[in-house]
Amino acid sequence: MENAAKTDRRNAEALTLDSEYRFDPATGLWALIVEGRADRPSNTERYRSAEGSDTGHEHDSSCPFCLGNELETPEAVAVAALKHDLGEKDEYEVDDFEIVTSSPDTDVEGREWLTRVFENKYPAFRMNRKEGDESTFTSVEKRFFDDELPNPSFFNSISGRGRHEVIVDSPRHVRGWGDLSPLEVKLTFRIFHSRLHALRATGCFAYSFVFKNTGVTAGASQRHLHCQLTGNIELPPTIRDELERLIRYEQTRLARGEQLSYWDALLDAELRAKERIVAVTDRFVVYCPYASRVPMQTEICPRFNDPFEDYDEAALDELALLARRAVIALEEVKRRHYPDEPDPLDYNVVLKNAPTLLEPDISEYRGLMRPRWLILPSIIKRGGFELGCCIDINPVSPETSARMLRDTFPLVK
Repeated sequence: MENAAKTDRRNAEALTLDSEYRFDPATGLWALIVEGRADRPSNTERYRSAEGSDTGHEHDSSCPFCLGNELETPEAVAVAALKHDLGEKDEYEVDDFEIVTSSPDTDVEGREWLTRVFENKYPAFRMNRKEGDESTFTSVEKRFFDDELPNPSFFNSISGRGRHEVIVDSPRHVRGWGDLSPLEVKLTFRIFHSRLHALRATGCFAYSFVFKNTGVTAGASQRHLHCQLTGNIELPPTIRDELERLIRYEQTRLARGEQLSYWDALLDAELRAKERIVAVTDRFVVYCPYASRVPMQTEICPRFNDPFEDYDEAALDELALLARRAVIALEEVKRRHYPDEPDPLDYNVVLKNAPTLLEPDISEYRGLMRPRWLILPSIIKRGGFELGCCIDINPVSPETSARMLRDTFPLVK
């Protein structure tokens, strides 16, 4: 009892602690310090069998994400649920469901859900700011190198502010997108769209995106499949750097009189080369990027330039099914080509989204960041070279990865 009480107190303290971005002037890199986040509960290891494989269950009474255990998490802010006026059907379609957002007049907890969203109980950051802290990433970097300010401090930080949500893809106790039905994955992507649209509408967040950690080596602390969504008050420096490179390309392109934007030119080049292409539809291209960081890194890039928050339902559904097929294909390739590793595929999924707020002088360039979905299998571990040089060593070329995935992709239903 005493140990349990200590754990409860420690968890309660973790919920009140501020997070803090800290700056390394020599490398230009930032770290997010979140004291207490390591204490978040984990149930991944107890699902490892003696042979090292995950064991599958449809429901676990001790899992906080399973149906019936909603009291173990914060209250839902949104759910995908059957429409009220819908009668009994043998088979449901995605349009039989609606996204219901919590409000004083709406009881989302009373709805039988298929996808559920709530605030992260152990968030990377919250909306609070330290009193008197008006710093930004850019202002800290400029201040350190300002020759009019002698003796700059080596200990520069800013408050970690933003919103951090958990999205439980399904009430079923399964592991990843490969275990979902087409209906379930479509609803998951529709709720991504709904939540990102809601965060953009607040006008508070410069950058919002979705990510998924599946498996221990990919950073998951819960086996039950789920995604996370963050709304960042400041534009992350790496996203800012990427946007600045795209702006330079755009300015050079216009000066040369070239017709195609960066992403259209890249996709055109990949489609002509063919060797890294996995699948193509009218709306999307699935391919292994030329400079892939890990084996079988897969990217889904749209062939149009709309922000993800403005996709129509047809585009969302097509994207959802492509993402599901890509994960199933990756799992099959791992089974075929890595037979000595019996564990299921661990992987991360990241939405590289477009910024929602930019400084006035570059706001016109927001559309240069075309939303793409990256699927990064956790097949290799980073070593000293990668950590020392910040350059990943990939032992499997993207051309080989794409060929293996192409052979598998048509078999996925």
